[in-house]
Amino acid sequence: MSHAWSSFTTTRTTSVDDPSRLLSADSENRWVWWEEAAGAFADRPLQGWGAGSFAAVHLLYRRNTLSVQQPHSLALQFLAETGVVGAALGLGAFAVLLAAGVRAVRRSGTPSTRMPAAALLAAAGAYALHSLYDWDWDIPAVTIPALLALGVLAGSLAVERMAGRLAPRRNAVARAGVLAVTAVCLAAFAASVIVPRLAAADAGRALLLASSSRPGSLDSALVQARRSSRLDPLSDAGLLAAATIEIHRGDFTAARQDLISALGREPSDGQAGQQAQNQAGQP
Repeated sequence: MSHAWSSFTTTRTTSVDDPSRLLSADSENRWVWWEEAAGAFADRPLQGWGAGSFAAVHLLYRRNTLSVQQPHSLALQFLAETGVVGAALGLGAFAVLLAAGVRAVRRSGTPSTRMPAAALLAAAGAYALHSLYDWDWDIPAVTIPALLALGVLAGSLAVERMAGRLAPRRNAVARAGVLAVTAVCLAAFAASVIVPRLAAADAGRALLLASSSRPGSLDSALVQARRSSRLDPLSDAGLLAAATIEIHRGDFTAARQDLISALGREPSDGQAGQQAQNQAGQP
């Protein structure tokens, strides 16, 4: 037991391409990242350090050269990044969905409905268990299906309740309302996928336009870079493009401000940090 615990908590350099790690009982350096997340939470237990900040915050607590973006535990990630309040809201909401899923399975009247409901609940339960040990929350292809499964289960309870309480006409109106809300949510999800791609394309076109020798190309490129930054307020690509263009225009003050704003959006962006340091010595 002592040897197994020592192996589990030992920090070592590992390769993600080594298939033998899938059969290993070691934590694959998770233990040290959990300790770093616990330290970050202990120092800011209420407000946390900010969503998505662990990649930069863990550098304050590490005693090794390992680089990581998440602590590989959803609970510790929420606690370190959003504090008790954010963790209670995020994890509590997921727990409510799980409870609704369990209730939906128990209320299923026939095996033909109970088995699909149990399968959806099992998928969501597997996600909940695995997220305690890995960075599932940051993988949309893993998180979205689990949330959809719980949404279907929770929605089945609402449909059952409406069917029992509403008259046929009102029930049809309620179903139409549910479909409308679903359509809006799907449209918002599609926009969240498409808009960042458009913003990244605008940032790339801005840099390409800035390299042109045509008169006024720098001004046009700067306008496009600003538009990219507004389209995707979570990305620093537009701000980095704008800073590069400002440097070519000789406006180092504006470039420095753009780089600082970029670091505010993406603290772990080494390119923005290096450029900001370079610009610190400019007049």
